[in-house]
Amino acid sequence: MRNGRALLLVLSAATAAVGQTLEGSWNGTLSAGGASLRLALSISRSAEGTFSGILDSLDQGSTIPIDTITITGDSVRLELKRINGVYEGTLNADRSEITGTWTQGGPKLPLVFKRGPAPPPAKPPGPPPRPLDLPPVEVSVPVPPAAFRAAGKTHLAYELHAAAEKRTMEMPLENEVVRFPL
Repeated sequence: MRNGRALLLVLSAATAAVGQTLEGSWNGTLSAGGASLRLALSISRSAEGTFSGILDSLDQGSTIPIDTITITGDSVRLELKRINGVYEGTLNADRSEITGTWTQGGPKLPLVFKRGPAPPPAKPPGPPPRPLDLPPVEVSVPVPPAAFRAAGKTHLAYELHAAAEKRTMEMPLENEVVRFPL
């Protein structure tokens, strides 16, 4: 009877490993040219048995649909036609890792996906820095624009007058105030 229970346990474990294929969340990091991109792969399976999924490029803030998912034994192939990308890999024995290569119009790059929840997306960048902190400028157009033709096109030339507010910076220096024009 013990042998029967042991065989049943082994068969149950084998069935669970085969049953858990590609569905779920996977994480990987693609390294290319000194840059690293965190990727999150989400795969689902319909009641009819067809697979569908998306690839999130977390650091780029983009989500790309997977057009074709092919599983043959332990081999996995993902096609992302929108970006001309292909991932080909092999599932390990316990179905916790896919080791493969990513191709996107260039050389094949190694990419390993590990089963697990998707990491949080990258924080969005803040506002761009201001180029210079200058005071407002008053602009006037004293004369109407002059039209001229060149290279078969009509161009307008403007005469602009710009006046900036004069500012100074004060800096105390041992009982004296020094003023610097800005």
